[in-house]
Order: sequence, then C-alpha cells, then structure tokens
Amino acid sequence: MRVIKQAAEIAMANRGFNGIDLAQEMGVSKQVIYKYLGGSPCRPKMAKQIADALGVPVGDLFEGEPEDQNIEQEA
Repeated sequence: MRVIKQAAEIAMANRGFNGIDLAQEMGVSKQVIYKYLGGSPCRPKMAKQIADALGVPVGDLFEGEPEDQNIEQEA
C-alpha cells in the first residue's frame, strides 16, 4: 500500500499537522512518516495507524493492495 500524497497532505492540514506532528501523535520518528509520504510502501497495520491518527478511513489515504494480510486481521 502506498500513501496518496495529496490526500495525506489534505488530511494533515485538516488536523493542523505537519509530518513532525503526525509522528509525535503516532509515537514514531519523523523519518518513518516522511518515508511513507515519500512513496515507500507500507504494511496494512501502519496504514491503519496513519489513517487513525489523521481521523480518516484507510481507503482515503492509501492505494494498492495490502502486501500481506488485510487491515482488520493485522490490527
């Protein structure tokens, strides 16, 4: 799964977040956030964590098929 960059930027703006704010909200490093915003694929569990932190459905932020299990099974 890959982040839809424009959708992520809109969701972040709606929450008043930049990448550092999102990283702090999730308890991860800013490098992790910028890696995914830069187009690196992520696993369904991380996709759900990002979407949850931004308060939007996973399908609004990500495209592509999950690499292993579906989101509900991994969460």
